[in-house]
Amino acid sequence: MIYQNFAFIYDELMKHAPYDQWVTMTKEILTKYGSHVDTIIDLGCGTGEITIQLQKENYNIYGIDFSSDMLAIAHEKALKNNVDIQWIKQDIVKLEGFENIDMAVSFCDVFNYIKTKAELLEAFKRIYKSLNETGLFLFDIHNETYVKNELIGHSFIQNEREIAYIWDCYSEKEGELIHDLSFFVQEKEDYYVRFDETHIQQVYPVETYKNLLEEANFTILNIYADFSLKMNINLADAKRIFILAEKRAK
Repeated sequence: MIYQNFAFIYDELMKHAPYDQWVTMTKEILTKYGSHVDTIIDLGCGTGEITIQLQKENYNIYGIDFSSDMLAIAHEKALKNNVDIQWIKQDIVKLEGFENIDMAVSFCDVFNYIKTKAELLEAFKRIYKSLNETGLFLFDIHNETYVKNELIGHSFIQNEREIAYIWDCYSEKEGELIHDLSFFVQEKEDYYVRFDETHIQQVYPVETYKNLLEEANFTILNIYADFSLKMNINLADAKRIFILAEKRAK
C-alpha cells in the first residue's frame, strides 16, 4: 500500500491506536508458543511503532513495508530510540530474501489491503518459504460484521487545529471497504493544505483465510478476537480478528 502524503501525518492520526495491546498480545503468544523465537519479520510495519517496541524486547526484527515514506519515518524513529532495525522496502505479496525466520507478524489490518484470494495465497506461500520449520505467523484482519455494521456507510470527522480530516467509508461490491479521506493540514496561521487519499480494502470471511493458509501448508493454531487470548469470545461480536498459524512440514 502506498500512503503518499498520509505517511507524514500518520503518527499524529494514529496516536490513540492500541500499539501496546498489539505488543502485549504478541508477547503473550510468544510466551505460550514461541520459546524458540528470536528473529521476527514485521510485515506492513508502517512507521515502525510495533517493530521498535518488539525490538526493545530483545528480538532480532526486520521492518518491511511498501511505502518508502513510511520506512523513512520508521528509520528516524529507530535512531531516536537508539535501536538497530533493518528496514526493507518490499511488497509482501512478493516477499523474498528471507529464510529460517522464527516468526512473521502483521498488524493493523495490513492483510485487508490484499484484494484477491490469489494474492493472499501467494503472500502466504512466500511467508511460509521465509520461515523455519517451526515458524509462526500471526496477523489480524477486520471482522466482516464490524465492517458492515460500524464502518460502511459511516463518516468520521476530526477537527483539531493542526490536522483535520473527513473520513468516509463505503462499499461498491461485496466484501469491499473503501476509505475516502480528505485531510486539512495547518502549514501556518489560518493557512491549511488539503490532500485526499483513497484506500481500498477487501474483507473475506475468516474461513477464507483459514482455507488459504492451509493450502499454503500452514496449520491453524488458534483464532483470537480483540487482543484477547480467551477462547470463549464470540468472533461474530469482534472488531478485529487475529489468526495464529504454524508452518507445517511438507
